[in-house]
Amino acid sequence: MNRGKYTKILFGLLTLLVIVLAITEIRSVMDATNVMSNEPETANTIEIGPYTLPVTESKFLNSLYDNINNNLEGSNNEIIGSVAQAFVADFFTLRDKSNFDDVGGLGFVFQPVRNQFRDNAIASYYLDLYQFRSAFGQENLPLVTEVTVGDIENLNLTSVSINDSDTITVHAVKEANVTWTYEDNDVVDTTNIINQARIRFVQDQETRHWFVYSINQPQFNQWW
Repeated sequence: MNRGKYTKILFGLLTLLVIVLAITEIRSVMDATNVMSNEPETANTIEIGPYTLPVTESKFLNSLYDNINNNLEGSNNEIIGSVAQAFVADFFTLRDKSNFDDVGGLGFVFQPVRNQFRDNAIASYYLDLYQFRSAFGQENLPLVTEVTVGDIENLNLTSVSINDSDTITVHAVKEANVTWTYEDNDVVDTTNIINQARIRFVQDQETRHWFVYSINQPQFNQWW
């Protein structure tokens, strides 16, 4: 074999080796990328007792979360009062909601009726979110700053409806009168926005934890 042919063969082998090494490196990078993409995302929820709640930057809502945590071993009315405050603060605050289906407070809602509750919220209070945001800007949407829980009444019920035909047994049902205020706003007249409701809570038959079951807003005059 002459020197020219040997040089060509050697060059070809070196080229092949470079290609193989390059392919190996590319595969290694792709594998590493796949491993990273399959890692679980950082949790964006927190657990407080039986409630799975969204992480929030709101100092007010975080203070209400702390209040729930402090009352987990308290009386039934203490637990209901603290849950009612946090539920209202999250549900009726629209400023941090990105879409009309981004319904707040669902972590406090009784699981068997959660989807139905969410649908009712989308069809009522959250229905005009896009319109409000377009008209007034996200920074001017309602922001709940204070929640007051009034009388909490025992209801003589041991079962509640979960749809048009089914019911579920619960340990107890209570009803709370709740009022709240919004941050003062020069753009939106918050005095025309709902600021009171009656909220019913059910105590789970097995766990004995309290959850929001339904809400009655005065302008609708019906429970949902």
